[in-house]
Amino acid sequence: MSMNTKKTLAMTFTRKTVPLIATYNIEGEDVRRVNSVQDLGVQFDTKLLFTSHVENVVAKARKKLGIMRWILRDFQNANTLMCLYTALVRSHIEYASVIWNRDRLCTSVMLEGIQRKFIKYSMRRFIPGSEDLSYRELCLAIDLENLEWQRKKNDAMFIHSCLHGQITVGERGIDLIVPTRHFRQFHVFKPVIRSYTSPVERSIGSANKLSERMDFFVPVKVFKAKLKSLTEYIF
Repeated sequence: MSMNTKKTLAMTFTRKTVPLIATYNIEGEDVRRVNSVQDLGVQFDTKLLFTSHVENVVAKARKKLGIMRWILRDFQNANTLMCLYTALVRSHIEYASVIWNRDRLCTSVMLEGIQRKFIKYSMRRFIPGSEDLSYRELCLAIDLENLEWQRKKNDAMFIHSCLHGQITVGERGIDLIVPTRHFRQFHVFKPVIRSYTSPVERSIGSANKLSERMDFFVPVKVFKAKLKSLTEYIF
């Protein structure tokens, strides 16, 4: 089977200031080199910082939210507004967060700003005494989790899937910590320093903080139900 050179791209993943760049040739044609590429809805850059992906997500979410505000400005049903927001806007923001989330403050502020606008312009009128409530209290009042908390839950769900063989992570997988004596508090999962931006490393950190309140060895349906019931932000 021959390769389509027009659909073939070359990109080097590195954080070196002067990377080694090679030219690839297929059937006499040079493969076009790029600095970013989109794969399965995620924008990958050469340094795997995902800055461009987050910016694109925020820009698209703002457009969708703006259209919603214009079309649904006279809607008086809070449940309808919530369903449309979660289906059209929030689902887009949360997609593949295990891959691109880097726990950066600027990223969290940008993404959380989308939901703040939705609550401010669309949902505040349905909440009695909303002027005196904080953003987190407003989220709890309409049963809407803040986005950072949801990303942490997605990380925990990822670790659970790795433990139960639904996802394969490298050759070693996820290592467990077996204490030699009883401790009041201890981590269940052993950190493996692959990179400070590694999705696995970050997810292990989230899972360790949740392990005091969650059993990661229960079936997936039980785990999802318990995870969904956690509304208190503990990170």
